[in-house]
Amino acid sequence: SATEVNTLVESISYSQEADFRIVLIHNATADEAELLAIPMQFPAIEFHIVINKKNLGYAGGNNAGYDYLKKNNLEGDLVIINPDVTVSKNTLAELQSAAAEKKVALVMCRTLDTNGSHLYDFIQLKGFINNYKKTEKDIVQTDYAAGSCLYVKRTVVGRYGLFDASFFMYWEEVDLSMRYKQLGYRSISTTKTIIERAPNSSERSANALYYSLTNARKIKKKYFLKGYYKYIFMLYISSVKSDFKSFRTSQQRAFFKSLFNSLRN
Repeated sequence: SATEVNTLVESISYSQEADFRIVLIHNATADEAELLAIPMQFPAIEFHIVINKKNLGYAGGNNAGYDYLKKNNLEGDLVIINPDVTVSKNTLAELQSAAAEKKVALVMCRTLDTNGSHLYDFIQLKGFINNYKKTEKDIVQTDYAAGSCLYVKRTVVGRYGLFDASFFMYWEEVDLSMRYKQLGYRSISTTKTIIERAPNSSERSANALYYSLTNARKIKKKYFLKGYYKYIFMLYISSVKSDFKSFRTSQQRAFFKSLFNSLRN
């Protein structure tokens, strides 16, 4: 929402030792007027706004932002940040510093929830199951870089492209990390800075479940990743638990509808 974006921009405005501009991407949501008003509250920041006529998803929306940078000859690395995130004063500087490591394409950082609880520092991918890990190291390798706050080296994206837009949402940052890894690049995480993000909802819409299942199958085919059917089972168990808590069956119905549509397509 525009309110979340405003809070994010405010946190970015306190950044230290960082030279940046902000590209706001409007992905055909209903709050265009509110989004367009945000730059007026931060006159010291250089803003650009990309208006998408339809919702292109996380992947396509951010690709549109990158295309805008290329078209307008705007240089610099990319930091892709979700609206429900707030950054620290040193986040941009520490991400950039970590990106100077050898053969690095993507950087993420230590992540807390909005209550200050430590969520994770890096991610291990066991098949299709995410294992969120913590560490005392300053820099650590991660199987993929989380898309909530993602630093992307411009030299790499300029040569090999950004997201596969067909993913729309879910698994797109996994695909990006794996694709870059095949090309010899690393994904790392730094614990020298923190971001805060809203926790994921335990419930998923049928649309979200559809893309989770469909895109996981794409990952399976592209990278021969094992454990796809275990992932399907885990999603089903999650839907059962969600329904049990709310005394409903809506999540299970959404799961089976999404699974059917995913397999059909």
